[in-house]
Amino acid sequence: YDAQANDARLSGRAQVGGGLGLRVVSADGKKGIDVLGWIYHRQLADSVPIEGTIYAGDLDTIDGVPPRSLPIDGRDKTEGGVNVEARWERLSLFGQYVYQDLAGLVRKGYEVEAGYRFPLNGLFAVGDQPWFNWVQPAVRVSRIQNDFSAPAGFAAPSFAWDWTKVDFGVRVGIVRNVDLTAEYARNDMKTKGGVLHPDELLVTLRAGF
Repeated sequence: YDAQANDARLSGRAQVGGGLGLRVVSADGKKGIDVLGWIYHRQLADSVPIEGTIYAGDLDTIDGVPPRSLPIDGRDKTEGGVNVEARWERLSLFGQYVYQDLAGLVRKGYEVEAGYRFPLNGLFAVGDQPWFNWVQPAVRVSRIQNDFSAPAGFAAPSFAWDWTKVDFGVRVGIVRNVDLTAEYARNDMKTKGGVLHPDELLVTLRAGF
């Protein structure tokens, strides 16, 4: 769980953050790279209500009743990372590294994604509209590594699981502003009882007008 602002009220403590980036783009816009470094910091509250559940956020989420509590230290939350996005003609690349210190609980994670778009130039036409104009296979690898463990009896043991996920997908441009994506996710979740594989298959139809 990671608390996010969901309204515009200015009461309570504020989160401070910032970033610095660099962008290089070719004259035709078909090649380029974006690099962004960022960091956020705030103080965790003792408890934050979460609508629709009896559980509370911030320290109430990660603290517990001894000996079933996590080894938290203080209430500072610091999160920083680097994003890299690049494009070379039809090849696109994205990478992200994140470091998080949540009241002394340190975790690190990364994600790398690559995709390539192959033009189909319309396999056939319906009226004056070409159908199936491009196909883009992609692969994504992501991982979360926790430098702490959850004690036996902790209410949410998955909070401390190391997680590796590999996604294989393909997106097909059917007509202009309409595409279909199919992806399969291979999950490896390292628990105290062994490695779990809650794999997923997802199909998404997206349309924009």
